[in-house]
Amino acid sequence: MLIAPTTLLSVAVTSAIDGVTCIDTISQPVYIFRTPNAEFDWNPPVPALDNPEVTFHNTSSPFDSLTYLWRIPPQAGSLDYDTTSEVNPFYHWGQDGDNMEGDYDVQLIAYWFQTATDTTIHHVCTDTTTHTVTITNDFLQFPNLVTPNGDGNNDIWKVVNLVEFGNFPTNELWIFNQWGVEVYHVRDIHEDSDFWDPNATNSPDGTYYFRFSARGPYGIVKQNGIIEVLRK
Repeated sequence: MLIAPTTLLSVAVTSAIDGVTCIDTISQPVYIFRTPNAEFDWNPPVPALDNPEVTFHNTSSPFDSLTYLWRIPPQAGSLDYDTTSEVNPFYHWGQDGDNMEGDYDVQLIAYWFQTATDTTIHHVCTDTTTHTVTITNDFLQFPNLVTPNGDGNNDIWKVVNLVEFGNFPTNELWIFNQWGVEVYHVRDIHEDSDFWDPNATNSPDGTYYFRFSARGPYGIVKQNGIIEVLRK
């Protein structure tokens, strides 16, 4: 509980009638209550589907004077909430095997109970902030077929979920033809246009081989495989 400072506001009224000056003064206390600032972040910043949990880091101020209420939806888009008054709570979504992928609007309410100096006047100041925690599917998928026939569907070969969620920002991809000649190489893929387009490398139909490696907050991925290029 905070003791709020008191300021006296005085008003003086002066009048003069027939040379006689009259003065009256009234003073009233003004209580100044500070507003808290609710704020937080979390780690990991993008939790993965196979480990949907975070530790929240409370950065509200003034930190030591506040009481907190967290409201965390147990399902994406849910209007129901799990609540806790812990300062820096840990939260795990769902049970093992549940698909918890999605956006979760987490709310933090910060309360400040204040009492004015030398009075029994109490005041509760609150501030609320909401941030969206996104649980992503970090399971990378490696198709074995690409059909670069210009119909806008499957025209390039891409690692599914690499760009969509960005969980493996450091990555490298090699493509080789059936004789082991490198036909494509790229580092740090961040958008679909970075992936292999067989038309851009003048690669005919046939069998190709890929090698892929990546590193991110969820570990290291290494994958080798076969790609069939088929235009008909």
